[in-house]
Amino acid sequence: MLTEGLWRRRFGADPTIVGRRVRLNSEPFEVIGVMPAAFDAVAYGADLVIPTAFTPERLAMHDEHFLDLFGRRRAGVTMAQVNGELARIAEGLRRDFPKDNLERGAEAERLDAEIIGNYRQRLFVLLAAVVLVLVIACGNAANLLLARLAARSQELAVRAAIGAGRWRIVRQILAESLFLSTLAAVAGLALASWLLPILVASAPDGIPRLENASLSAPVLGMAVLAALATTVIVGALPAWYATGGDLRGDLVEGRGRGPAIRPWVRQALLAAQAMLVLMVLAGAALLIRSAINLQQMPLGFDTADVLRARVGLPAAEYRTSAVVRGTFEDLLARVTAAPGVGAAALNSQAPLGGGRSSNGIIPEGRPIGPESIILSRSNFISPGYFRVMRMPLVAGRAFEASDIRSSPLVMVINETLAREAFPGGDALGKRMVCCEGSPDDPRWKIVVGVVADVRSSGPAGDVRPEFYLPIAQIPDVAWAWVSNTMDVMARPASGSPAAMAGVIRTAVRDIDPALPVYAVRTLDEGVREATAQARFNMWLMTLLGIVGLGLAALGIYSVIAWLVEQRTREIGVRLALGAPPGSVVRLMVAHGLVPVAAGLAVGLVGAVLAGRLLQGQLFQVRAGDPATLAATAALLLAVATLAAAIPAWRATGIDPARALHDT
Repeated sequence: MLTEGLWRRRFGADPTIVGRRVRLNSEPFEVIGVMPAAFDAVAYGADLVIPTAFTPERLAMHDEHFLDLFGRRRAGVTMAQVNGELARIAEGLRRDFPKDNLERGAEAERLDAEIIGNYRQRLFVLLAAVVLVLVIACGNAANLLLARLAARSQELAVRAAIGAGRWRIVRQILAESLFLSTLAAVAGLALASWLLPILVASAPDGIPRLENASLSAPVLGMAVLAALATTVIVGALPAWYATGGDLRGDLVEGRGRGPAIRPWVRQALLAAQAMLVLMVLAGAALLIRSAINLQQMPLGFDTADVLRARVGLPAAEYRTSAVVRGTFEDLLARVTAAPGVGAAALNSQAPLGGGRSSNGIIPEGRPIGPESIILSRSNFISPGYFRVMRMPLVAGRAFEASDIRSSPLVMVINETLAREAFPGGDALGKRMVCCEGSPDDPRWKIVVGVVADVRSSGPAGDVRPEFYLPIAQIPDVAWAWVSNTMDVMARPASGSPAAMAGVIRTAVRDIDPALPVYAVRTLDEGVREATAQARFNMWLMTLLGIVGLGLAALGIYSVIAWLVEQRTREIGVRLALGAPPGSVVRLMVAHGLVPVAAGLAVGLVGAVLAGRLLQGQLFQVRAGDPATLAATAALLLAVATLAAAIPAWRATGIDPARALHDT
């Protein structure tokens, strides 16, 4: 059965594909159906599905743990009951097959939770940041509306004088706010329809259901609710506050100015904005620090100028281990001898290449039994691999051409495995059991080298025990473990590593034109892919932080501009009495920075609490990192100072005589 994606990419969405035959690993398979697009989420990246079938020999093996079990719960059965039954089954397997299942357990979880993974928390964090930015925007709009209502106080007083009640005036202001909110919602939806395809295209692989994102009915409904909520926050509350005085009395007394809007109201809004902006900016700064830390994390090997390509040999045609080994050795010889190739090597599962195979290791001096096993990542490599990857040898030697099956069996281990297997001692020359043999015939392998630890899964991956075996010495069954596939690693003598792709494909074609060459990419591309999610999260949060910072600057500017207008006469008097312009600027800026400073004080606490929600996305940086919080607060304070200084400086241009005359 084909997935919908492969059906469209490879077969042009041909509706007659059902019933036709395709060849997989040189064997014919009949296409019996095409799965819907929704199935892609549970296909784990697979493009097609075939029935699972095992030989009696495979069914008798219990050291392969690569299958996922899917089941549907019966009505009324809880997850706790399911996991209780699985625990009972796992205990039976450990009892019956201790060698292969001693450290194995079984636990079930809901499929939707498996698909979404930790993206649920990430999406809620992102949603929270979006809500904070919306609230910041609402605070700005409320501040501007308060200033506008102050300017319209005479109009409102006239309306009250001719019989308009307070609620009627509020309804009018609310209708105006609803109109503005509707325009903003429509503009936002139009912008979203334009940006959404860009967002989907730029997102890294692995985000569940992102390709299905669209402006659907629920999204439109949320936009309507957001517009209504904005109307209430921005329109109703400021309007009710501004019309709370005796508008008609003010008009009778000849003032027509309406109730005074107390400065603390606008300053409180300003402080709240500063607090929320700091929280969003701190989150963005933490993600930026994490992305920088990921980029600077040493991997233990040199990714520059190395190309990786995976080659698979169909078991139907390459039936024996001798043929498989000989084919890969021939391939490596052809690639190494090709013009422009500086060095080349093979690995059963190179770093940054996806899933990793593991085997149990038993060091010399421990009982040969399940209780002594150290689960370690396995690598079956060719001589020269460490040189191609530029992995430093800590002790001993690398593999040589003389390390063949008829010679003493050898292995190279990493520092972590050396410390765990031989704590406090030298691992060189020690022996270990791995991958073959029995208690009566353990097939000891001699440790001839120790290499530095590598982060095989990428900068954020963990360092685990890891060992290396020469492909000329691996047991025959090991080729089945890796499905007759190997990674070809090539480093050019000079120039771009991309040229190595053609060299590898040519060498494979000369051996067997039907052999597939896939997963072709440079190791630098692998690093970028491994860190793509962190960069994507960083850019999204940074964009929200920039929007929030811009809104905060606009809010501070509007407050100071309104304050200058309200205190025009005072400023004129100060200037007329000889006050230097700088003192006026400092006075106005102080009015803007005092609430900002108060908001920063509260925002620092909120930033630490909000940062804890991001802890799962952070790398080598704490949620309450003092340097990050200090830098974020300093940035916000600098922007606030600039936003307040512009209208404050304009105030120094007031003509004292004209200001006194106008007021």
